[in-house]
Formats: sequence, structure tokens, C-alpha cells
Amino acid sequence: MNIEIQDVSASRKTLVVTLDKSEVEAVHRSVVAEIAKVASLPGFRPGKAPAAVVEKRYAKEIEGEFKTKVVNKAYSDGLEQSKLEVFSVVDVKEGVIEPSLSAAVTFTVDLRPEFPVPEYKGLSTEIGRIASQIGAEMPARPPLMGRLERFARMIAVAVGVSVLFLFAVGLLREMAPRDLFLMSVGLAVSAIPEGLPAVVTLTLAIGVGISMFSAITVTRTFLKMVLGTPLARSHWLFNAEETKHSTASARRASAEAGGE
Repeated sequence: MNIEIQDVSASRKTLVVTLDKSEVEAVHRSVVAEIAKVASLPGFRPGKAPAAVVEKRYAKEIEGEFKTKVVNKAYSDGLEQSKLEVFSVVDVKEGVIEPSLSAAVTFTVDLRPEFPVPEYKGLSTEIGRIASQIGAEMPARPPLMGRLERFARMIAVAVGVSVLFLFAVGLLREMAPRDLFLMSVGLAVSAIPEGLPAVVTLTLAIGVGISMFSAITVTRTFLKMVLGTPLARSHWLFNAEETKHSTASARRASAEAGGE
């Protein structure tokens, strides 16, 4: 097999693959053998007909399959030896393909374009921004959470001191350790503010309502400030004069109608 590569453009090449006579004959024999395995001819058992009889009876089918396999073999062997990175096949010229001759097949192919890959490290991308935000330190907790934690620690310290004091007093009075333990557990459980979540939720709701009212107040104050400008005041005076004139006209019309 002989391979010749010609440049058409920077990304297009012409690949000429020439198969030897022995290679072409081997392809032809394999095609005849494959068809002979399934051929059903009168006077012969399936797959037992002579190759010459099969070749004569199925000459058209053998010729088409033979040419197809020669082209496929030339393409696969040519790519394997040339090491070309083919993107697509533009054209195929089979030439003369006969069992007793060498076959030259010409392929026009487009190659995968080669271009330098820039350095990707340090590029500003959306995924990188999200990753940096995920890896960054978490922001500080809200002030309310800090106050609740401090309040919880104060309650825990107060309960612990009270339990120790109760236990010490009970020991001084020679009370049974079992009774002291039950009393201490009861005191610790009763000191836990079970209604604290509901109180916090209600307080937050009231705070949101106050914030909304403050926003409305700020908006009204802003409108008053706008109406206080000379341009807005002139518009307001003009509208007031028009309203006053319209009211006076309506009163005169009513008086005239009543006099009549």
C-alpha cells in the first residue's frame, strides 16, 4: 500500500491511497466467500456452491460489495498510517477497481483545525465567581441571633447556679440524693422558656409592621419635600386657581338659575 498526501489548503488535504494487487484480490475473495455462505443455487446445498458459480450468478452484487469494501479498506488503512485528524470527508474518487489490478482511491478530507489554547487559569467566569463565593467565609450572623445566643447562655448559667445551690442546701439539710436529683431536673426543665420562639416570631412581625409604616412615612415626607420646590409649588398654585375659578363659576350659575 502506498499513501500520498497533497495540500489543498491549511485545513483541507487530498489523500491518495493505492492498494496493491494482492490486497485487492484478498478483498475480492473475502466478498465472494461471504456471499457463497448464504447463496442458494439449484443443485447445490446452501453454502456449498463453487466460488466460480457464485461469482457468475451474483456478479452484480459482488461487484458493488467489492468496490465498497476496497474503498473502506483504503480509507481506514490510509488514516491509520497517515495519522491525520479528519473532521469530514469532502469527496471520494474511486478510480478503476478491478480484482486483478491495483486500486488507487483519492479522498478529499477536511482536518480538525489546530489553534493555540490560551491559559485558562485566572479567567473571570461565572462558575469561578460562584465557586469563590462558596469558598469564601460566611458573613457575620445577624445581631438578633447573637442576642438570642447570649440570652440562652445567661439562662443556662442561671439554671446551673440555681441547681447547684439547691443541691448544696439539700445536702446540708440531709435530704435524700434521689429527691435532690429530681428537684434539680424539675428546676432545670421549668426554667427553659418554651414560649421564647413564639415571642421572637411575634416581635419580628411587629418590627416588620413598624418598618413598613416607617417606609410609608418616609415616602410621604419625600413627597412633601418635592411639593415644596418652586416648580412643584407653581403647579400646585395653578391648579388651585383653576379649582377656585371653576367653583366661583358654578356658584354664579346657581345664583342666576335661582333668580330666574
